[in-house]
Amino acid sequence: MIIDEDILKDGIDEVLLAKLIRKHSLEQERYEKLYNYYIGKHAICERRRSSDNIANNKIVCNHAKYIVDIAKAIL
Repeated sequence: MIIDEDILKDGIDEVLLAKLIRKHSLEQERYEKLYNYYIGKHAICERRRSSDNIANNKIVCNHAKYIVDIAKAIL
């Protein structure tokens, strides 16, 4: 759903608000995953090895935060 000036000219009614809340709730898991990427909480950090004799090296390079911060700076 694209919200433009034509939709908002009469204000936000209950139907539009319900649609927006429904859309947000459907995307909530994705938003949480993207936010975790932004704050540096990547899935690789949760990975555990099955044996203590195996190295458990992990490197996180937070490109998501870099991209968002650069885009915010430009705007």
